[in-house]
Amino acid sequence: MIGHLAHRQVHWGVGAIGILLAASNLPLVAAPVSLSPESPATEVRGLDGNPLCLQAPDGGVLAIVFLWTPCPNSNQYSPTLNRIAARFNSDPVRFVGLYVDADLTDAQVAAHAKEYALEFPIGRLGAGRLARELGVETVPSAVVIDDQGSVRYLGRINDQFYDLGRRRQIVRSEDLLDAISSVLAGNPVREPRTEAIGCTLPDFGEAP
Repeated sequence: MIGHLAHRQVHWGVGAIGILLAASNLPLVAAPVSLSPESPATEVRGLDGNPLCLQAPDGGVLAIVFLWTPCPNSNQYSPTLNRIAARFNSDPVRFVGLYVDADLTDAQVAAHAKEYALEFPIGRLGAGRLARELGVETVPSAVVIDDQGSVRYLGRINDQFYDLGRRRQIVRSEDLLDAISSVLAGNPVREPRTEAIGCTLPDFGEAP
């Protein structure tokens, strides 16, 4: 199945929920977006069937990582994601993993998350639609959103991979970790957009 997967660069534009990029030499900052669970267009449900809260805590950060079970890069990031989630466990950070596998059941996704020992909340239903609304084209990808609803970072988790299934021996840039830290400190994210290396976001034909 991996043979038909391809990595591609994430392209940024106007998404379905109004992500706007500034065309200037200043750091790119996305316009505020609403990820309220009450909004049908962006609702994502946890594996228990209940809507996930996709809002940053007051003064904090919402970190979303989009995953896909067949993608080798997605699976191999599990230890890194656990490490990042644990690092901010005492901070106002809501860290969630959203599986874009619309062809699997919640039970199958739960089994996969257990196999890879993921230690943070997981959702599935609606995840693919939300990924497209945010402009994600590659999985795994990470999104960092502040408590005003502004997308402050979108891209790779770190620079561990340089191709599908091919990794560097030394990680040089901890992009997701640094983005969360910067937002918590009230600072701009140094590099708000990076290229995610992985598999093309699958299109299961989910209803809008």
